[in-house]
Parts: sequence; structure tokens; C-alpha cells
Amino acid sequence: MKRLQLLEISDQHCFPDFMRKGVIETLSLSINLFGFYKGITHLLSEALQKSGDTRIVDLCSGGGGPWWTLHKQLPATAQAKDIHLTDLHPNTSALSTLKEKSSGKVSFSTTSVSATNMPEDLQGFRTLFSSFHHFEPSQAKAILADAVRAKQGIAIFEFTHRSILAMLMMALSAPLGPLVMVPFMRPFDIRQIIFTYLIPLIPLVAGFDGVVSCMRTYNPAELQAMTDEFNNENYQWKTGTIRSGLSPFPVTYLIGIPPDQKALQE
Repeated sequence: MKRLQLLEISDQHCFPDFMRKGVIETLSLSINLFGFYKGITHLLSEALQKSGDTRIVDLCSGGGGPWWTLHKQLPATAQAKDIHLTDLHPNTSALSTLKEKSSGKVSFSTTSVSATNMPEDLQGFRTLFSSFHHFEPSQAKAILADAVRAKQGIAIFEFTHRSILAMLMMALSAPLGPLVMVPFMRPFDIRQIIFTYLIPLIPLVAGFDGVVSCMRTYNPAELQAMTDEFNNENYQWKTGTIRSGLSPFPVTYLIGIPPDQKALQE
């Protein structure tokens, strides 16, 4: 099916922040609970080894995404001494808790960081989890171009899948996240309780945005096509899908290794 660049409600500036957190943080909890990205650790580890990087710079991190569990699941061979999270609108309260629970292995930027124009001082292997689909093709290419310009490695992972079956499953399952998890979110916010159970806007938005995320997800062929303009940059690109965790659908990935580095194994 054709990719559609639709809008997710929780992305809109007018959407209340406390409801946005209810949608995004319950998604993050689900990703970690069901290990949707657990199966990609060997790919990321291999990419870090090939690039020679010991630092990961995560883009569009939100409240931490999969890093609540993923920082412990990376094999020792990954040599990731520092995992630094960034976001255009960083959730500093959640990220501070993650930094503490990771014993300092995970750090974060407190200021706004754009994925399409990274600061020169933020050097490291770039990753994006469950976020690349938010960008229209020109912006998505700009993210890749910025990594190439800075000669930094980059890895993109998406657990959403563009198919009718995936959208149906997302429509049914995504609203369950807030219904089950909102009472356990900290800090406790009574407004999230009200708009989850009395006025169920948070579950409804989670379901709607989940379906839209599936419709916006790039497939491997589209990701590969985005790299064509960088053929003269001597980057090594690898794209495909891999089964991971309890997700019924494979994770789609795109990995780029900068020049003068060993190629990814076939």
C-alpha cells in the first residue's frame, strides 16, 4: 500500500502536553515491556564495531524510548560507553530518571536538538527509534544528509509496519496501553486519569496515532532509495527487516557506516 504523510494528533502543538505524555510514555512502556527492539542489538553492536564509535547519540528520544531496557541489552562487544539522548522537546523529568536508573550510562541534552541539523559538538553514532516515519521524505533525507555531512554513522529502526493487518492490530492494541499503564506513570497526574477513563481521549489518540504511524512508515525499498544521492560519499548502507521481541511484525531498519570504515557484513 502507498505511504501517506498524515498527521498524528500528539504531534500537534495545540495538543495538551499532559495528554501527549500519556500517549507517548505508555507507548515507550509497551516498547520496553514487550521488547520490540530487543532483536536489533546485534545489528547495532555490529554497526558500532564497524564504525569504531563508542558513543551513541539518539535522536527524537522523547522520554527515553527503548533505552530504558536497551542500554542493558547491548552486548559487551558494542563498546557503547555513553548513550546520549536528544529531542526537539526533551522530556527532562523522564530522562533524568532514566539517567539515574542507568547509573549514568545514559545521558541527555536538556536543550532542544534538531534531527536535521545536529550541533557540531554532538559526535557519535546516531540512532532513531520509532521516529523516522514522522518526517516527510525531504526531511527524512535531510536527517541522512546531516549524518553524511558530519561523517557520522546512523541507524534507523521502526517496529510499525505499513499494512492493513498491522493497522487493524494497532487500532485494537494501542488504546490498551494507556488503559493499563496510565495509573503507574510517574509523576502521577490526575488529569491523565480523567482523560483516560472518564473522557477517554488519551486511549483514542493512541489508537489513531498508532494507525497513522503504520501508514507513514517507510519500507526497506523506500529507505534504500533515500541513500542513492549519497553514492559518491562512500557510505556503506544496509537495509532490511528483522524479527524482534513479541512484535508480530518485523522491525524495519536502515544502517549507514561512514567512509574509511569496514563495510557491514552481508
